Amino acid sequence: PVYGFTPFKGHNRQETFEKILGEEVRFPDDPPVSNHARSVIRKLLIKDDQKRLGAHWGAADIKLEPFFADTKWARAFFIAIPLPFLGFPR
Repeated sequence: PVYGFTPFKGHNRQETFEKILGEEVRFPDDPPVSNHARSVIRKLLIKDDQKRLGAHWGAADIKLEPFFADTKWARAFFIAIPLPFLGFPR
């Protein structure tokens, strides 16, 4: 994660919803984050779902963002993540 927390956290669900609908995203000074990262975060959090990043061409819109310029998308789909062994079913 870039920051590791939601920008709209409230004390309860209702307060969180109100912040999502009414506040603009603000970025903390620490950790420092690139302008490309800030740009893609802002575009993903646009309130109007018709203007939000991905609304027009879906994932293709997101993949074209400068933040993801060095991402090897074809390779990302084939990364194997080992799952923990939870034992055999009974």
